[in-house]
Amino acid sequence: MNRTITRLSSTAVAVAATVGAVLAAAPTATAAPVPVRVDQIPATSLTLNGLVVPSLWLVSIKVTSPARGVIEMSVPTGPERCATTAARTSIRLDYLNTGNGRFGSIEVKPCDNRFIKAPQVARVAIGSGRVVGTINVLPTERIQDEPFFGPGQPSGPGYATFVVP
Repeated sequence: MNRTITRLSSTAVAVAATVGAVLAAAPTATAAPVPVRVDQIPATSLTLNGLVVPSLWLVSIKVTSPARGVIEMSVPTGPERCATTAARTSIRLDYLNTGNGRFGSIEVKPCDNRFIKAPQVARVAIGSGRVVGTINVLPTERIQDEPFFGPGQPSGPGYATFVVP
């Protein structure tokens, strides 16, 4: 009886040690990016579909924060918008962090287009604090060569402000 209890105790200790080692070696879970509320007036742009039917595109940005002082920016679009000339643009946010004085530009593409070098989601260490900025629609060189658009896709700037945690 005593021998059985000793054997069970040794087995329990071995199992506990193995579980502890596995848990200690397991990678720690990273927190999901936190959505950041963006107060904005969307940028506007005229787009054309394949039948040369114009439509107005209201360009809004989406911001999340995966870590303190870091943001990820993207432009949510659907396939119906990416089937227009919007697929050949990139969106730029020119920003100023009023909390720490940092400023710069973030550029993303709204659609998966291999001709545009910007990423679909840009990650930037911008620092904590209130950020203000302008949203601009930038045409690519391919659109600038089209006769209807002339020097670029007709668009107007938008404005955004948000607080980076």
